[in-house]
Amino acid sequence: MADYFITRNVFPQADARGIFPVMKSPIPSPTARKLRYLIIAGLAILMISGCRTQEIVVRTPEEIVFARLAVVEMMEVTTKAAADNFQQNGTWNGSFAELVPPQAAEILPSMETIPGIRRLMDNYLTGMNSAVASIARDIPQYLQDEVFPDLEIADPFRLIEGQNDAVTRYFATTVSGDLEKWIESRLTGEQGSQAVLAWDTMVRTYNTYAKSQNLLHAGDPDLEWVLLDADPIRTVLVSMLRALLSVMTSQEALVRTMAPAYDNPLITIYAGR
Repeated sequence: MADYFITRNVFPQADARGIFPVMKSPIPSPTARKLRYLIIAGLAILMISGCRTQEIVVRTPEEIVFARLAVVEMMEVTTKAAADNFQQNGTWNGSFAELVPPQAAEILPSMETIPGIRRLMDNYLTGMNSAVASIARDIPQYLQDEVFPDLEIADPFRLIEGQNDAVTRYFATTVSGDLEKWIESRLTGEQGSQAVLAWDTMVRTYNTYAKSQNLLHAGDPDLEWVLLDADPIRTVLVSMLRALLSVMTSQEALVRTMAPAYDNPLITIYAGR
């Protein structure tokens, strides 16, 4: 009995039998700590998600229509600048690499060998540069009449509030396919006819000379000339689109930077975006 009395007074946690119950440590176990951290993290995620949900901006139909017009306006401004870039001094200054397909590289070493081939190459380059400038001049009007009116822009504010080249990238992925077909039809049509004729004349002259050399050195593979069978249209088309998009990209960045100075609300909407 004395032992029980001492136990109860010295150790109040003991029960009536003097037996100590299982005591819980005031220090939480690793499992408990992990569980607590997970709960806190989950609550934080829910709070952040709630804040983001509250930040969603609902656009009115009128605002969306206006934003679509603003995207089209940006494309009109940048394509006009790009088209003008093709017409400096009344013609384009496309290089040999931009206007001559890589399959025709054999022409280069023959410039000083085949009589008249350099003059024919100059005729082609001059004619094609002139054709490119003429076609580029019509690009803005073609887009305004045939492409932009039917253009569906699902999320115009994403483009307006995007990167400095967001509208140009949209143009490249959505509009350039139709533009490519249109340019090709012009290059193979009346506007490119003189340049194509000059190319065909040059290739025919080159192949005639090459065939004569192959007959002269028949049986000697080291002296054999490779005949040309290359069409320049694809090379010119790719060069035009690349130059067009390059100018559009730089022009869009400039317009966005200068947007606050514009009087046009379709451009000032880009200010501070």
